[in-house]
Amino acid sequence: MQSSQLTTFWPVLGAGHGNGVIDSQEVHSLLRVFFDRTLRASVANQNPVARVIASVTSGVAPLSVSLDGSSSNDPDGVITKYSWSSCDGLAGSNQGLAVIYTRPGIYPATLSVRDEPGARHSSTVLIIVAPAGTPSATPPTAIVSEPLADAVYTPTGDFLIEATVSSAPETPVSSVEFFLQGSGLSEQVSAWDSRSPYNHTAGGLPPGNYQTRVRTSDVNGASSVSAAAPFAVLGEQFRDGFE
Repeated sequence: MQSSQLTTFWPVLGAGHGNGVIDSQEVHSLLRVFFDRTLRASVANQNPVARVIASVTSGVAPLSVSLDGSSSNDPDGVITKYSWSSCDGLAGSNQGLAVIYTRPGIYPATLSVRDEPGARHSSTVLIIVAPAGTPSATPPTAIVSEPLADAVYTPTGDFLIEATVSSAPETPVSSVEFFLQGSGLSEQVSAWDSRSPYNHTAGGLPPGNYQTRVRTSDVNGASSVSAAAPFAVLGEQFRDGFE
């Protein structure tokens, strides 16, 4: 999917990394509404609007945060479902959610809302949790295992960015941040993960040369940054030769 397209994140309680989720009735319903709206233009109702307010957005672990979605609304109806994803192993289905972040890291807290015909919308705030205590003597390490060095892709092709992580048993990993730079883009966080396997899928990048690297942090706040892995995105004229 091109990065300029409208997308909505819909968290599913207990889904983990997604095994079996696509077969659920809830997801089937969301897919039908999406195709009716985008391909048939047969859904006339307006999308609801998700609004999420956090009591605090930064602090030292353990950090207590109250997330409030009561100001969300539906312009031509009512919201029938609230779904939260705190990206810390917790989720909820009420207008509000209380979360205690026990590990340092950057956590996108997302509220998704759905109206009765199935239209949905999501909104995200970032919660930044700083470490408390003494940093570990031996920080975790990581290497970029995908993409391989000097890999090439077409602009619309999706590809996997993955890190292989090592850490001491007594100081488990709390977060892995993925950085992306290239083609006129300054280095920025493209995604993060808090559970193994540490990866995410990217795509829709304009042609150019890129590099990705990861920063790994443990529960005490010690961190290290991997070496950069270069890759290239080729123009449309090269598509047939690399598919």
